[in-house]
Amino acid sequence: MRRLLPLLCGLLLAACGQRAARPIGDFTLPVYTPRYASGFEITGAAGSRSTLVTVHNPWYGDEVTDQYLFIARDGEPAPAGFEGQVLRDEARRVVCMSGSYIAMLDALGAADRVVGVSGAQYLINETLRRRIARGEAADVGFDSNVDFERLMALRPDLVMLFGIGGADTALTGKLRELGIPYLYMGEHCEESPLGKSEWVVVAAEIAGLRTEGSRLFAAIPERYERLRALAQQTAARPRVMLNTPYRDTWFMPARNSYMVRLLEDAGARYVFEENTATQTLPIDIEQAYYLTSKSDFWLNVSDEDAERYVKIFTMLDRETIEGLVAAHREAPHLRGLQKALACEVTCMVHGEEEYRRAVEASEILFGGATAEALRGIDEQTFLQVFEGVPRFEISRPLIERGVGFLALCTEHAAVFPSKGEARKLIQGGGVSLNKRKIAAVDCMVGSADLLSGRYLLVQKGKKNYYLIVVTD
Repeated sequence: MRRLLPLLCGLLLAACGQRAARPIGDFTLPVYTPRYASGFEITGAAGSRSTLVTVHNPWYGDEVTDQYLFIARDGEPAPAGFEGQVLRDEARRVVCMSGSYIAMLDALGAADRVVGVSGAQYLINETLRRRIARGEAADVGFDSNVDFERLMALRPDLVMLFGIGGADTALTGKLRELGIPYLYMGEHCEESPLGKSEWVVVAAEIAGLRTEGSRLFAAIPERYERLRALAQQTAARPRVMLNTPYRDTWFMPARNSYMVRLLEDAGARYVFEENTATQTLPIDIEQAYYLTSKSDFWLNVSDEDAERYVKIFTMLDRETIEGLVAAHREAPHLRGLQKALACEVTCMVHGEEEYRRAVEASEILFGGATAEALRGIDEQTFLQVFEGVPRFEISRPLIERGVGFLALCTEHAAVFPSKGEARKLIQGGGVSLNKRKIAAVDCMVGSADLLSGRYLLVQKGKKNYYLIVVTD
């Protein structure tokens, strides 16, 4: 009996240390209640650090479905009878099947947790590209072509999945078989940009960075609304074409999607406004070409697609195309292929004169245009380039008498909130007038500085422009 006593005591202590599984109904206390997103909620239970992430309808269509991820902390078991996915503590090694999830983790300062991606050729995160080149992360493929051996070798804590028309049961079935937790994210189904952005909170919860995620998102709405109000002041509404073909089919977002809302909030018009459905619609390449011909801008064209599109959307001969492709592969950083594609399509749709103006505008906004180049463009092009930037009016007598740059940009035009800030930026070399650096804080501005006899262009930093207009 004495020999059995220690064994019995040990078994009793082990039994006392085991935590009973709580019912799923306990996990209904709000941990995070979304303000803009409609596709997720995060709940918890009293006396527990574990949380339940519920994702509603994470793909397009009329099917109503919920996905569940239980994040078990402090060794707590999953709820009794729980059939969803279980993540232990937090995800330190993540496979992202969409670039959006990489961006979320990057914004949280956790991009180093990404060990697997889908479609490495489309990555814009240079750090992650280098990690893949060094073998620290890998491309696991996509759809039915997922390399499960490579996926297993990455030892992920979680796979963040992306779905369009429903769950990929072959993929999820294999992940269940391998014991790899997963979660379908549904940020792309949100109807507002802020709703999509709020999904960073889900990524933060998965990564154990709840406080950082809440703080990060809390600062976004105010900035977004301020920029949206600024964009609504412009009268011009350029038409925008979206996306690229996927398996020979072009998917166009619905009118009420977050992407179209983003365009409209930025002061643009969606070229496929007739899509009033609740989900993305497929169109053929002929209709896509027609819509592109009606557009002023085409977004979401990756560099990797340039070789294919130069063959589809231009009338260049085979020898010319092969030469462009060869040069592009030799020196992709020069972007010669993309420039040729832009030239051919713009000239075909809008004419050579409009192409010339577009090049001038791009050079002024994004290139190293000089003061002489700025003075060389006509007034119409100048106004088109700077349509929508903050504008101020001053009287002609003021500029004819001559006025100090500091007084001009603080007292007569609110370019700077104070002369102190203006001095600091000027001394740091961050202020230009008509593409010339302001070298001294006491410089004067007069009639000789006017562009087209009535404009002054002030630039703060690299991207902030202000237009001062002289009125008679």
